[in-house]
Amino acid sequence: MESTSEPQGLPVSLLTSCDTSAFKVEVLASFSKDGIGKLCQTDEAILQYGRRTYDKLKGKQDKKAEVKRTVMAGYAAISVLVCKFQRKV
Repeated sequence: MESTSEPQGLPVSLLTSCDTSAFKVEVLASFSKDGIGKLCQTDEAILQYGRRTYDKLKGKQDKKAEVKRTVMAGYAAISVLVCKFQRKV
């Protein structure tokens, strides 16, 4: 007799592989304390973007400085767009 079971999804918390402490130390702590930097550190959607970008690139251990610059540049660009959009609304 074959046993069948319905596939079940995993909780989102198990799907995230981000080492949050490394992300905080290497990326979040490096932002300036201006409006864009604060937005990068507090906005949940932007944080999620930054964590995902960091996760994708953190495997490149030989290019650690480049990974940090790449993540921070994209992260800050998104924050600038969000700030400009919020001013227009």
